[in-house]
Amino acid sequence: MSGAPDGTTSHRRRATSLIALAVLVGFALRLAWPSSDPPARFSWSNGVYTDPAVMVHAARNAVLFDDWSLDYNRDLYVFPLMNGLTWIAYSIAGGPGRVATLVLAALAGAATVLAVAWGVRRVAGDRAGVTAAWLGAVAHFAVMFARVPIAENVAVMMLAWAAVAALATHPAALATSGALAVAATLFGKYHAVGWLPGLLAFVLLRHRDRRLFAFLGGGTVVFLAWLGFLFLPHRADILTHVAQQSVGNHGPIPLATSLLEGLGEFFNSVRRSWMFYRMPVIGTLGGLFVFWTVGNSSARTSRVRSGAAVWAFVFASQWLYYGVLSYKAPRYYVLLWPSLVAGTAFVIESLRTREPFRWRAPTRLDEHLPLAAWLFAFCFTSIDAIKHWASIALENLQRPPAKLSPATFDAVLDLFGHVDTFRQGLFWGGVFAILGYLLVLWHPEIVARVLKREEIPAPALRRFASGAFVLALAIGGVQWMFWAAHRTTYLEDVKSSLPAMIGPDAVVLGPLAPVLTQDTRLHCLPYYGPPGEKGLLEKYGVTHVTIGGKGDREVLESRYPGIVDSSTTVQVWPLKTLFANTLELKRLPGAWRGVPLHRYGETTFEHAADAAQTGQWEAALRLFDRFRSEGGADLPEVLSLEGVCWFKLEAYDEARKRLEEAIRRRPEDPLNYRNLAILELKLGDRAAALANLRTALRIDDSDESLVNMVRELSR
Repeated sequence: MSGAPDGTTSHRRRATSLIALAVLVGFALRLAWPSSDPPARFSWSNGVYTDPAVMVHAARNAVLFDDWSLDYNRDLYVFPLMNGLTWIAYSIAGGPGRVATLVLAALAGAATVLAVAWGVRRVAGDRAGVTAAWLGAVAHFAVMFARVPIAENVAVMMLAWAAVAALATHPAALATSGALAVAATLFGKYHAVGWLPGLLAFVLLRHRDRRLFAFLGGGTVVFLAWLGFLFLPHRADILTHVAQQSVGNHGPIPLATSLLEGLGEFFNSVRRSWMFYRMPVIGTLGGLFVFWTVGNSSARTSRVRSGAAVWAFVFASQWLYYGVLSYKAPRYYVLLWPSLVAGTAFVIESLRTREPFRWRAPTRLDEHLPLAAWLFAFCFTSIDAIKHWASIALENLQRPPAKLSPATFDAVLDLFGHVDTFRQGLFWGGVFAILGYLLVLWHPEIVARVLKREEIPAPALRRFASGAFVLALAIGGVQWMFWAAHRTTYLEDVKSSLPAMIGPDAVVLGPLAPVLTQDTRLHCLPYYGPPGEKGLLEKYGVTHVTIGGKGDREVLESRYPGIVDSSTTVQVWPLKTLFANTLELKRLPGAWRGVPLHRYGETTFEHAADAAQTGQWEAALRLFDRFRSEGGADLPEVLSLEGVCWFKLEAYDEARKRLEEAIRRRPEDPLNYRNLAILELKLGDRAAALANLRTALRIDDSDESLVNMVRELSR
């Protein structure tokens, strides 16, 4: 009589242990190599570099200077939760730093994995909970964005636990659910508002009684707290931020300008998220779960009753919310991955436990619509995913030593030319979806003939479920290992040198300034100031600006016309992002357009760098010697510039010695390999030059001049 309970207890303990292990693995994957730079291909901007430190700029000020608001930045009032938690992390760590913020982000990511596993386990049992835990732990999109300390990580953690609390029947739990969801929105990230309609719909359908008021009451209490303690006292700052950042970026609702674009945007929002590129199994099965739950009445009724529908509802409402935004940064979609992971776990568990499956055509409208919508989304995102991965393959095939001729390259491009635009993607997605629907759904006997059976037996379904689970884990693991093998530490390299280059009285302005000065006591200002603000440079005594790519330069010039040409370059570093490969630090003049800006005195390093840039090679070398005698750090940047100076003076042995030492100190800087290659060419060693250029190209494959140099030497 006691065997069954003991066996059940043992099974639950084993499941709990596996979930705990998955959460720990997920935390480790999100935290490993904390000084590594964010993944370059997860954003079409420098946002993963700039936004994390900018959002918690106030927390840094509070820890270092005992003042939350030292300048015009008011992100404190828009992201108060992120700033508060970061302030705690900085205080525990003994000061601001990359590691403290990354630990916080990784903890939030691991807590989200636990919430999803907990919620799935309550609905579908131990095995489904274990499945959800491991899928969430290794899902590459979720892992990589949890390595970026952004507000979305904290918001989605709260939202996931709000979904778990909504599964309960007690009014206190439902009040907690409403409170967490509203707090995630108003104190965490405003985009989290997309979850609220889905959660409300779930609670309304599941509890058609007074318990709905508990959910609404919890949210209302948090809203009133936000209204009284945050919005009313800081209304002007919050509305100004929203006007500048949200309205300016996101624009009007697409439906108001074009019905076709508006309808297509709902599918485009999934395509732009990069989630299906990185999580194809989870995206496919999780998407099928969402569409079928929302669109099919019987599935919706049963899953509302069991609780599984909560994940489908919040995905659908958040997805529709993103559909009305014309600007969609990939990190916004962090709020969607828990639903896809939960849905995939439910589908896999259903396949593991169901009876033999017989193919049949849909007979009702609520069977046709969700399947057709899912099939269109699948085809549309698949076409774009193929185009995405093909573009990466073509980029690599173009790079030396690959021998893909221009004619072959152009011919391959022509194959994808008809799906190159958004409208064409919609068209071809629709074509393939219709063909698939006709062949597979309206004529199920075709599937039976291909599989040579009228039904799929239960063992085959279980094997498919296990295969999908293993494949999803493998895809995440392989991508993570690829990232680990190609990780870089450009930002940390720069941050380690910056305090020795410029004086302690420097004031650095720019989107990258907060992350570059994060571990120092240097004063910094984020962005380039509010648009149209007058006198900002002289008001704060700005001495230096950072420029990370063409976009930064254009914004800086638009706000301060002519300022770039009037500034002096202090240093240029490599930067591994999708659309920028250099980071410039420029020193502003003491006066600009007749207005005094600052009284900053250049450091010896800056004088030496100026001399090197103006061709005063011997003077630069003397100044670098003085820099060392004054106690300046023996920076890789100094060695690199000295190598250039000695090369120009035709002292090639000294130049080689400096460049090789710079490479030893900073092996991920392509400039040193490039300069060494030029030296080798000067000395007639073509093979050594080619080897160094290939190393530089491996580090920075976006530099076309490197590509051309390697191609020429490879002939």
